[in-house]
Amino acid sequence: MAIKRYVYAENDADWLDTAAERLEQQGKGTNKISYTDFANSSVNMSITTGSYFEVGGSGFYVTGDTAVGGTPATGLCYILATGATATATIAWTTTAPVWRDDLQGYYATIASSVRAIGGCNYIANSYNNRWIYGQSRPIPKYFSCSLTGYSDNGGESEGNQIIWEGIGTVGIVYLSVNLTNGAVVTNVFSVANVSDNNIVVKLVSADEYSTAETDMATNTHSGDGALNDSSIASAVIDNSAKKYYVSCNRAISSGSASIYSVIITYEETG
Repeated sequence: MAIKRYVYAENDADWLDTAAERLEQQGKGTNKISYTDFANSSVNMSITTGSYFEVGGSGFYVTGDTAVGGTPATGLCYILATGATATATIAWTTTAPVWRDDLQGYYATIASSVRAIGGCNYIANSYNNRWIYGQSRPIPKYFSCSLTGYSDNGGESEGNQIIWEGIGTVGIVYLSVNLTNGAVVTNVFSVANVSDNNIVVKLVSADEYSTAETDMATNTHSGDGALNDSSIASAVIDNSAKKYYVSCNRAISSGSASIYSVIITYEETG
């Protein structure tokens, strides 16, 4: 139920309290920040002069470029703003924040007053894929792989499934993946029908300029049903340097096997 507020007459004795409440509610969740450089860089990230953000009901105006404190670790890193004093402290953490409905923002924990305002994917001393948390909770999105792919030595697409049938049909089928740059992959689901063998489903990122590859998620099907992997490696999509695909590998050539669906869930954090 939504209750109408801020209705008061000119001579209302409570007008000042009501106006103050209105200002507080309008500012809740505000996160209007910029970084000194959005490009991938080996230079530590800084919040620019003129940025403004709210933490637990208190607003903070950035009066000079402010570097994020501490040193990030390899992988996804988050910028936390602590507003317990008149001057906010801004520092790195590797612990993923959670959404607080009551404060309309990402915070260190569901009971914490320390807010997450942005982050990056820190790899090889480079602050990559920088993002700023928006003023609303990201809606989870889904990418359903088309089950029409390229096979190097076995397996084929038939309608709405990939199928290996009979002795001798082994090999890998590759499915292309196209996700929004900067998105964060949260889970990979796959559904299989397997008889007497395994199918290994992987989400893979491949370096655009070399042969280097990273297995982001792996589901090993040894029977019928659905599996998922939420332990995503290098979860931030970087279309400037990577290409992405799903591989479906049947390694044992007995019986029959099918993949019915591969679905990738992700969030756009900006």
